[in-house]
Amino acid sequence: MSMSKFDEVMCVSEVAEYLKLDPVTIRLYAREQKIPARKMGNQWRFLKQSLVRWMEEGYPNSERKPAVVASTSENNQCHYSKELMSTGSISGTVDVEYEKALGLSS
Repeated sequence: MSMSKFDEVMCVSEVAEYLKLDPVTIRLYAREQKIPARKMGNQWRFLKQSLVRWMEEGYPNSERKPAVVASTSENNQCHYSKELMSTGSISGTVDVEYEKALGLSS
């Protein structure tokens, strides 16, 4: 039975490196239950999948997936859309590709 990269169990130093934070901060967040963690003996352990979900929960729904900024000739205002538009000035990755890149879909 093989584990996916999101089933991975991580220690404090690995989480600190992954989140680009100091290990002291990771331990503090774990103690204060600000980050999903489990104390095993005298050491903290983290599931990578839980960390990814925790990070995603910190963003409003509109920011969880990439959006396309499009300026239309009708109103000259920018708006966000999950659809790629031919009139857009900036293109983004479609939802399926984003989820695939994160390993959330196959």
